[in-house]
Amino acid sequence: MVTKDDKYNRICWSGEESKPTDETQSAHWKLYHDAMNLMKPNSVCLDVGCGFGGGSMILSRKCSKIMGIDVGKDAIDYANKFHKMPNIEYLETSIEDFPQDKKFDFICFIAVIEHLDSERLAIDKCYKMLNQDGIMMIYWCSANYNEDEIKNILKGYDYELTYETDLRSPYWWSIMRMI
Repeated sequence: MVTKDDKYNRICWSGEESKPTDETQSAHWKLYHDAMNLMKPNSVCLDVGCGFGGGSMILSRKCSKIMGIDVGKDAIDYANKFHKMPNIEYLETSIEDFPQDKKFDFICFIAVIEHLDSERLAIDKCYKMLNQDGIMMIYWCSANYNEDEIKNILKGYDYELTYETDLRSPYWWSIMRMI
């Protein structure tokens, strides 16, 4: 019998075989709380790379509807078993394969953009799925990007780029909010 803790020990954010440290997990949850603070009440939200669904549950407190997507089958199975709420739907898919006919008030990429083959294509697709006054928030991993690379990827968009230095983890360094 696989318990919730056993399953969690094998799943990182996207079904990867590792267990996050308390430090990275704490920083990860802080990022979801930061995202929730930017959302308007009753937002319709897309959580790209939702992993096992813990972050989607945090966001669900302020959303009328949230869709969490992830490529990890084990992660989505776990989310559906342990983090299912009436206003959350989990779907095993990539952002590249996700249907573009839906509209969202808030789209977040938390610790996922650096895993995509084409960041720009994913951002372009999500930008088209934003409602007119919607917000897209991306948390970048500094191990993979420098400021110039981020600015190049975001060229042509209106955005606000801020830097966080107190996130309890050296890996999180920038917050991007598309406006």
